[in-house]
Amino acid sequence: VVFSEFALLHAEFVAAFHDCAGADRVVFATSLPHWNDENSASETTKKFVIAVPEKKRTPLSLMGFAAMGLMQVVISRMHHVSAELLADFFYLNVAVAVDDMLYGSFADGRACASTESGAGCGVNYGANRISVWPLARALDPAVPVLFPAVNPSMKYAESAAGGLTARQLVGIIVGGVAAALLFVAVVLYCCRDSRNNANAPKDRIHPVTLVFTDIESSTAL
Repeated sequence: VVFSEFALLHAEFVAAFHDCAGADRVVFATSLPHWNDENSASETTKKFVIAVPEKKRTPLSLMGFAAMGLMQVVISRMHHVSAELLADFFYLNVAVAVDDMLYGSFADGRACASTESGAGCGVNYGANRISVWPLARALDPAVPVLFPAVNPSMKYAESAAGGLTARQLVGIIVGGVAAALLFVAVVLYCCRDSRNNANAPKDRIHPVTLVFTDIESSTAL
């Protein structure tokens, strides 16, 4: 399940899978801490649990709470506030940390091929520390995650035309031409002796079919 859809339909999922054995078979990926974990190590979750009543703790409310915390930190660093300056802030600062939440780029610890110093690569792949949860964990924070939090390592490449690389296209063209030539050669080989009298039937008992045409007076016997 896509996490955004789960967040929007959280109440429906809870109603459908509450006390249901199939809750551990529905999975989604998220970078959020649990929104209803009162023993969470996340500073964001601790503040959220204190500020929000249990019945109102949902993924969307946690996302809104975290977004407001981000805006408070960003605005506190700005001398003047406007929509343009707010957008420029993120482009200029690249990354902003609020409690345990990191917004923006992150370093994956590996050396960049384009740098001589071998410094860690700063890349903006979106969310980091993405883990895979069963729906059962969304209902009960004591249920462990299916896959621990990791930072995705993504590589971007331009897709070839039609989804095929140049080598694949050349291979398909050459293979098609070779197959066509082979087909023509087989046809010519099988039909090369069709007009040779040596291949005519020799047994006088068996019937023979004669086909006459009128090409160049061939019927003039």
